[in-house]
Amino acid sequence: MANLLGTAHACAHPSLALTKYWGKRDSLRNIPATPSLAIGLAEFRCETRVRIYSGTSFHLTINGVPQNPDRFADFFSEIQRISREKGYRKTFSIEADSTANFPVAAGFASSSAGFAALALAANTALKLNMTTPEISALARVGSASAARAVYKGFTLLPAGGEHALSLPVHWPELRIIAVETHAGKKPISSRTAMERCRTSSPFYGEWLQDAANITAQAEAALYARSLPELGPLIRESYARMFAVMLSASPPIRYWTPLTLKVLDFVDSLRQEGGQYWETMDAGPQVKVFCKAKDCPRFLARLGESVPEAKARVCTGTYPNS
Repeated sequence: MANLLGTAHACAHPSLALTKYWGKRDSLRNIPATPSLAIGLAEFRCETRVRIYSGTSFHLTINGVPQNPDRFADFFSEIQRISREKGYRKTFSIEADSTANFPVAAGFASSSAGFAALALAANTALKLNMTTPEISALARVGSASAARAVYKGFTLLPAGGEHALSLPVHWPELRIIAVETHAGKKPISSRTAMERCRTSSPFYGEWLQDAANITAQAEAALYARSLPELGPLIRESYARMFAVMLSASPPIRYWTPLTLKVLDFVDSLRQEGGQYWETMDAGPQVKVFCKAKDCPRFLARLGESVPEAKARVCTGTYPNS
């Protein structure tokens, strides 16, 4: 029987990008080609328990479902490399069980929370005493967005960056309404979709330039905590990301008819003067930024106009919260 060498538990939250990471500068090291600003969603949680045994294998379940270890091979190799550098001389196996209270692989940034929780728990279980930037860099190997999810609060993952940066912005009045338009797994992974865009979209080069400019402007608006300035940049970022997807060969389409109904609904509220600004990731779900005082109006009108959509109000995660 394998010897139990260590155990630990960690929790992480999905990192919702205000401006989008889409594309890799170095696919082998999972280095992002675009910068991204993000905030964690406090009400969405991924809980991971890690057990370290003697051996050389990796096993993971998500909500009780065993996962393909090939998806985690790079992460496992990296944690082994780091362990040797830190003086951990034993060979080891990892068994991890993760549970999420939100849909997985459906466009809610579940991989960011999953790999962040895994990196945090593995560091503790192996007693590696890694710094937060080191844990962020480890999580990035599994999912670049996970580099952001290691931190609470607003984060910036620079283009070409190995770890994320925590931003000193506190915005307690901000809310994110997560609108679920489809409960199933998305048809194509983000990793596969990114590579298709890189190799086939005629707009990919322009996207890299635009993403940097949009993020720089959005960061300034974020520090000013100005939703009228930040909102249009949030919308511009995801819209241009999807333009790249639609121009890939073959085109990548995540949207459902219900997605379009929700987008039209949000636009109608803006036409009435409301400060509601949507974003989307690689999936059919819609997330809407607004002020706390404006949530009741949104939820009431959504129930009237698009009753089949499921909405959940989220606050941001912040340090020491």
